[in-house]
Amino acid sequence: NSCNPFDECRDFTVNLETCCDNFRSIQDFTIDMVTALDRFDGEKSYSMVQFASGGTLEQFPGDKLSTIDSVNGLVYTGGATNHAQAILKCRDALSGTPPDRNKYMLVITDGVSTAGGSPTASPADTAITAADLAKGDDINIIPVFIMTSELVGGLDFMSTISSDGKVFNVTDFESLETLEQELIEQVSCSADTPEPTTAPQVNPIPVAPTSVPSMMPSCVVGSDFDLCLALDMSGSVCSKNNPQMCSQCEPANQCRDTTVPFDTCCENFQDIKTFSTSVVNKLDEFPGLSKYSVVQFADFGSREQGLKGADKTSLTIANLEYSGGLTNHKEAIQRCKGSLSGSNNDKYMMLITDGVSTTGGNDPTAAALSMAAEAKDEGVFIIPVFIMTSEDTNGLNFMQCI
Repeated sequence: NSCNPFDECRDFTVNLETCCDNFRSIQDFTIDMVTALDRFDGEKSYSMVQFASGGTLEQFPGDKLSTIDSVNGLVYTGGATNHAQAILKCRDALSGTPPDRNKYMLVITDGVSTAGGSPTASPADTAITAADLAKGDDINIIPVFIMTSELVGGLDFMSTISSDGKVFNVTDFESLETLEQELIEQVSCSADTPEPTTAPQVNPIPVAPTSVPSMMPSCVVGSDFDLCLALDMSGSVCSKNNPQMCSQCEPANQCRDTTVPFDTCCENFQDIKTFSTSVVNKLDEFPGLSKYSVVQFADFGSREQGLKGADKTSLTIANLEYSGGLTNHKEAIQRCKGSLSGSNNDKYMMLITDGVSTTGGNDPTAAALSMAAEAKDEGVFIIPVFIMTSEDTNGLNFMQCI
């Protein structure tokens, strides 16, 4: 309860109110779902219930921003699992939905019901009864089940709760993001069959073209895509005069700009972060579903975020801490490639850097080119963004080969 005992419950990678990485993964997943669904046309609203031993309506139907604020403000409680109260509270929240709107309930949980029963009904039976009431109100219940162990009866129970018997399940909390695309399609595609359209009228009279055909193919706007951004934080980014490793932004007189936060180190790296955030925000204005992953690299490459929505990505970029070091393009490309491996959309990688490879094998350049070839073979379109601070023709040729 309330994240106690600490040694059994607490992860120090998140704040005390969130308690553990698993609950943070649920919050991130929820925010990503709201962000993605909000891009679709039409009127929509979101309400939110948190549940453990009981259920609490944390937000009445509201817009995207208020929902994200509410999700981020949740305080982990611990306790038993009361699905009946969760479903009933959600049902109440959806009771005022206009009749022309579809109603959905996403139940995100990792176990069977352990609370909410009565002398005549088990917790599971009570939850199933609550689900039947919600379905009677035309609420489409979609269970998202984190099956971290071979829980006897767990999947069958969730299938009974579900409106169509389907359960979206994963085996760990970090894998929740792999369900997002399929869930978005289920929620966004109306179950109503559209009225048939009339046959097109054939015009027998030849019509002259309205303009001369272009020499280049037009850009198709609106297709779904996923983009990995790889941000260079090697020493050359923050070096002021002579090249420095700038490890942890030292020596300060050669690396540090006092106009930016200490973790950012220098204005150059702040420019990279600002550019990356702007790219994400601009791309997110286009129609279609898009997700973004973030990799930082210097001596090594590190995936800082898997495929997430624009809001979460902007926050991740803002929180990046400059490291300094050498330039390992091989690992940057490898980590980006890995983050895109589960994508079924068009896949892009933006490599933002200011130099050639200086580490990553006996021949860093060859290793980077080999890894880039692997990424391209997997359908990843690589876009280098090269900050050429000197007349580095070798660097430009290398980037063209990438």
